Amino acid sequence: MILTPAPGLPVEQRHAVILSLLERDKRVEVSDLAEAFAVAEETIRRDLRTLEQGGRLTRAHGGAILQTSLVDDFPALTGATAPQLDLARAALAYVPEVGSIFIDSGEACQSLAAMLPDTAGLQVVTNAVPVALSASRKEHVAVYNLGGAVGDDGEQSGQWTREALASVRVDVAFLSCTGVDAAGSLTASTPRAAAIKRAAFDAATTRVALVHGDQPANGLVTFATLSDFTAVFADPPLSAAVESTIREAGIDYRAIETRTTKQEEEGPS
Repeated sequence: MILTPAPGLPVEQRHAVILSLLERDKRVEVSDLAEAFAVAEETIRRDLRTLEQGGRLTRAHGGAILQTSLVDDFPALTGATAPQLDLARAALAYVPEVGSIFIDSGEACQSLAAMLPDTAGLQVVTNAVPVALSASRKEHVAVYNLGGAVGDDGEQSGQWTREALASVRVDVAFLSCTGVDAAGSLTASTPRAAAIKRAAFDAATTRVALVHGDQPANGLVTFATLSDFTAVFADPPLSAAVESTIREAGIDYRAIETRTTKQEEEGPS
């Protein structure tokens, strides 16, 4: 990034120049901007925070990137579709400003990691390499990757991962799932995956389920029951029987109605 020195600019003009550079280069660095504007790096960080709060950019380690380059373009980077993105947006309500969270693997969880607020008091634990990479783009968020055997999708499992989780306590666990049986139990495709999800469930005070995929789906192993969660977000909606059970248990349940679903119901205009 090449900058023309421009010391002494008012705040509004600095912001305009920063946004112009972002449009051109897709990323700006705090150190470069501070030197060009002849201001302290903390002044630039304050500028970037203000612009992020206004939805103009996303702060990343050492600088900032275009907001669209991570969140709006996230489907192109990961294969996430509208349902997974909408599930992630709903789950953001359970991300604490200060505290520790576990984020599971899968597209919805990767999307959630990309949307996290960049706060210094937030700690992220994950068993998924793509989630760790997305969360680590946040300048102030502390990210801890559990390690272990890595599968084709970047999910880590096995004894190494389980032992690491055994010593971890988190405030909130976000767990993804594509299968719910008739009794409202979440299923995983393999015992290895189920063991990690159950360990993360046990490590958390608050548990949030992100359920996506055709319902019902039959997995090989169950690892938790929906009525034991604090919140459940699902797309498509769960069966009427399962929904009734979890609502009676006082669970915060929301069926995410995506734009695709609405269009299918309404038909062509």
